[in-house]
Amino acid sequence: MSGLLLANLILFIIIVLYSVYLFAYAVKTRLAYIKLGKKEELDISFKERFENFWINVLGQSKLFKDRKSGVMHLILFYAFFIIQLGLIELIIKGYVPEYTFPLGPLHPFFTFMQEWTMFFMLCALIYAAYRRYGEKLERLQWKRDKKAAFVYIALITLCLSI
Repeated sequence: MSGLLLANLILFIIIVLYSVYLFAYAVKTRLAYIKLGKKEELDISFKERFENFWINVLGQSKLFKDRKSGVMHLILFYAFFIIQLGLIELIIKGYVPEYTFPLGPLHPFFTFMQEWTMFFMLCALIYAAYRRYGEKLERLQWKRDKKAAFVYIALITLCLSI
């Protein structure tokens, strides 16, 4: 093994070990913060908790206080699930050429659904950027920074590239 490869390997091992240390430290501190809290007794039954899950998590009901933003967020929320399925298929195709999900005759529909999902996601992202930077909503005043603009630009670029 040449000297450069050996140095590269040693540097890689040092970086990986440091990364593992940082991860373990982050987990340890978060667990310490969790232990500071008090144990809460759940008053509601499993059925009620499950119904709340459907309404609040999957239904995104609290977002619909503002209808315009609620629809936009709902599209973005579910679009990411569909896009992730396509991404998983794409990753597998990298290892197994010609691979497709075993959906049989429904696979063209899956591909078609992904294309429309990207279109709706692109529309929602453009609308979200307009709401943040065009309408200048009061509740988003403090969130108008370069990070948010970068996220919009990155996601719009992703949508256009797919």
